[in-house]
Amino acid sequence: MRHLSKKHLSLPVVITIILMFVLLSFPKAAPGVPKDKDIKSDKSWSHIGMNTFIYSLAYDSTHDILYAGTASHGVWKYENGEWNDTEEGVSGYSIYSLAYDSTHDILYAGTASHGVWKYENGEWNDTEEGVSGYSIYSLAYDSTHDILYAGTA
Repeated sequence: MRHLSKKHLSLPVVITIILMFVLLSFPKAAPGVPKDKDIKSDKSWSHIGMNTFIYSLAYDSTHDILYAGTASHGVWKYENGEWNDTEEGVSGYSIYSLAYDSTHDILYAGTASHGVWKYENGEWNDTEEGVSGYSIYSLAYDSTHDILYAGTA
């Protein structure tokens, strides 16, 4: 058996260890899991009926809606036990990333080669903010400074 010292740990191993610590230290209830249930003690996963590739997820805790960014099927939302297409705008796009702005009730979607779109009041609109032709692989919203960050390739 080989013992690893600090100098032998690679960056991916350190990141994995940190991620495992964070995930195990801060359990939170998932949608559909009773709030008083500790999900660390519940080792099972539930299939909630989405049968396509899901690249990204975002959760609106105010309205209890889970959004899923899919491969070539746009953004779907899971609400009241059902999946529904958010329709139009991004319906045929692959959605690599999602970010939810709870302050303004806006969902942002990072697409494959179509930039960033926003979903507000049930409608999709292209943000047209200089990234329209880019693939957006990650999104993060800073509510304190009202800034949306986008990771591209």
